[in-house]
Amino acid sequence: KEAVIDIVGNVSHPEKALLFFQNRKIPLSSTGTFSIAKIKLREGRNSFLLVLKEDKKLLEEKKIEVIRDTLPPKILLDFPTSIYTQKESLTLTGRVEENHLHSLLYQGNPVSLSKGQTFAIHQKLSPNQGITLKLEAVDLAGNRSSQKIYLCRDIQAPKILLDFPKKKKIHTFKATLAIQGKVLDTSPLDFFRLNGKDLTYTSLSKSYAFQTTYSLSLGENVIQLKCRDRAGNIASLRLWVRRYLKVENYLQKIEHYLRSFQPQQARKILDKLFRSKNRRHLHQKDLVVLDAYRQKITRLQKHLDTFQVFLNCQGRKIPLFGPWKKITLSFPQGVDYLDYTISVQSKKKYPLYPYIFQVEDNGNRRKCWILITPSAKNSITPLQKKIYTFSLEDIQKKKSYSLICFFSRSQNNKDWQKKLKKTIQNLDPLLSKEQILEKLKSFFQGQKIEVYLVDISFS
Repeated sequence: KEAVIDIVGNVSHPEKALLFFQNRKIPLSSTGTFSIAKIKLREGRNSFLLVLKEDKKLLEEKKIEVIRDTLPPKILLDFPTSIYTQKESLTLTGRVEENHLHSLLYQGNPVSLSKGQTFAIHQKLSPNQGITLKLEAVDLAGNRSSQKIYLCRDIQAPKILLDFPKKKKIHTFKATLAIQGKVLDTSPLDFFRLNGKDLTYTSLSKSYAFQTTYSLSLGENVIQLKCRDRAGNIASLRLWVRRYLKVENYLQKIEHYLRSFQPQQARKILDKLFRSKNRRHLHQKDLVVLDAYRQKITRLQKHLDTFQVFLNCQGRKIPLFGPWKKITLSFPQGVDYLDYTISVQSKKKYPLYPYIFQVEDNGNRRKCWILITPSAKNSITPLQKKIYTFSLEDIQKKKSYSLICFFSRSQNNKDWQKKLKKTIQNLDPLLSKEQILEKLKSFFQGQKIEVYLVDISFS
């Protein structure tokens, strides 16, 4: 593989002999020795001619061939340089690409070659253990090439460990599930999938970390994590997730319709939730809550079918129960007060007693007093009219009015009314309307009573 060589030799009977190298005369010593120094070689085959003459007579010709080879042999493997397998032994095959091969060594030992310079090496493997082997080829010029081969017999399946979720059976209201964990395996992973789709993971030392977010459908969701290492070992893990329908937003709408005395709208939402395709996705606790709302809607509808409360002002008879509407009252020129009455109209006999209170809001201070008390014992009759007044001056001071209505199945006796009045008079004037409502609810705790709030606005 050198770039230059020297040719050294001798000629017998050199007395009259002449030596030529490539038509160039070469001097001979008295003993007939000669030396041709620094002959340049090109890559591949180089041919030289030595001619020996006496006078002009040809005595001898000698051809010299020198092959310059600086390229190492090529070891071509029929297998990858890293092999993970479950087998007890492997046969490593391949061939060497070299025209002037001297030898092939495997772990320092010669390997016999077949036709075409092919080889087959049998190697036994220990379980769950990897070894690195060396294959080396040497040509006649001394050029060397080597190939390292890693063999590992892996008969142990990967382990999928979850950091989150901790349980394999999950009940949730959330629309997504965060999944995070790692796979333990000494072999590289061939694939890692979630429900058949490739999952991205990060390679660590003897493990693979992963995290993803899975979108959940309503009802049952089966999530399967599956991986296979290069040795062919397979591991899988299955999660069972039950996603329930979240009813908070629906409950807020139902509550809104109940407060605005629209039981039919509230029932539509409830019926939508109780449809077969939605009902099976409801949690048992929510079913109990929704059933309580169903009863509340039924009671409100029964009340509305039984009687109605009206605000009578400016010749208008405005129902205070039912779908909420904004009440617009205008003050004629030069008029500073509007008189109004509140009346109750019964459609049929019903043993309920309405108590209606007005809440007057003036800045941060509020007053509460009874507007109407019923006079009937067993049925609701039109109440004795009492005239009240809206003051333009008060309204301009940003006062607002609300009616809090109670429907009681309790006996309409004077002691109970006195206790009710005392409770109202002792209310903290800084309480909001909602807080007043809650206070009065607690007063009626244990009794069969319904409590509703009606707002009256002005423009």
